[in-house]
Amino acid sequence: MRLWITHRLALLLCITAIAGISANVTPAGQYKNFRVAIYIPVGVVEQMKDQQWLERTWNTISQQLRVDKVYIETYRSKHIVDEQLIERLKKFFLDHGVAVAGGIAHTAADARQFETFSYAEPNEREYVKRISELTARHFDEIILADFFFHMSKSDSDIAAKGDRSWTE
Repeated sequence: MRLWITHRLALLLCITAIAGISANVTPAGQYKNFRVAIYIPVGVVEQMKDQQWLERTWNTISQQLRVDKVYIETYRSKHIVDEQLIERLKKFFLDHGVAVAGGIAHTAADARQFETFSYAEPNEREYVKRISELTARHFDEIILADFFFHMSKSDSDIAAKGDRSWTE
């Protein structure tokens, strides 16, 4: 099977075919041996404020691919999506027979690539908690993008580590 997606869509959406998602995820059951999920990053979510752009883009995607589920990213790099937009997009996809879930990319800022939160810092833990609570208000399922890792060795991280190894 060959799928052609315009370069514009390929740059905007990360498409993932997920095998083995249970049949009750969506009533659509589009394909026999796998389900298709799309992860929609914050930047694309923001473009979806434009209803015409959303409908035009969705029409293009759904003509080429039968989508079972979308993950709507609510946070990335200090950008939190407006809750009214989250609800509007949820409704749009549910109305099109597509299951919805939330997504979070735990990146701390745009300044440096792979800048993650320091979970040893109380204010950063609180910020992550706020993002998680916001997302949980809108979705029963949340996927964490691969930025959940932690790579900082600040003074507070070293103090929190104590006598343990970094692995511990």
